[in-house]
Amino acid sequence: MVLATASIFGTPNVGVYVVANDEVALAPANAPEKFIKMIIEILDVNDVIKCSIGGLSIIGVLTVMNNHGILLPKIILDHELTIIRKELKGSLEVAVVQDTKYTALGNLILVNNHAALAYDHLEGKVLKIIEDVLDVEVMRGNISDDITLVGSAGVINDNGLLLHPSAPESKIRELMEFFKVSQADVGTINRGVPFLRTGIVTNNKGAIVGEESTGPELMHIGRVLGVS
Repeated sequence: MVLATASIFGTPNVGVYVVANDEVALAPANAPEKFIKMIIEILDVNDVIKCSIGGLSIIGVLTVMNNHGILLPKIILDHELTIIRKELKGSLEVAVVQDTKYTALGNLILVNNHAALAYDHLEGKVLKIIEDVLDVEVMRGNISDDITLVGSAGVINDNGLLLHPSAPESKIRELMEFFKVSQADVGTINRGVPFLRTGIVTNNKGAIVGEESTGPELMHIGRVLGVS
């Protein structure tokens, strides 16, 4: 298990642009080759699919993925979907989420291979898609009274869960049990940024973290996610 720091397009917000599971990652079509090689090395994936979604490069914001499936927003273009399906070669269940007004799925769904926490206002049809495609237990909820964008305010793999610093102890314990992880805590990235998903790409093998993260932040991330 490995942890490394990086930036992409001059920003430490690596989680905005990349999503990964244990076998494959999606990254922007114009991502530097050095960054693609880092994804392969650190996350130990078999392939990195270079693509766009709706003409946009913010793939981590728009997409949700685990080892069972991938959810794509309704703004995806036909040729983009064709590329992703072709590259996946049937290895993952793929669904385009149409029955919702929301497109930033990565900001709204926090998921590992056991469970998914969904934004309170996601429609019931979408919850069923999450359950079926990602093959997980699903519930609506939040991180704290003030933080409802659960996908952006947390980061998770099958080892551990990191949450926005406003999460109360009761919520940490509840979600630790729900997601079936052995570690859970609050934390920050990139010198105090509380929206963890923006600055981390992780799977069960490693993590790439924004390069502005401090030593203590990196140590904490590695310990909780089990990738240090």
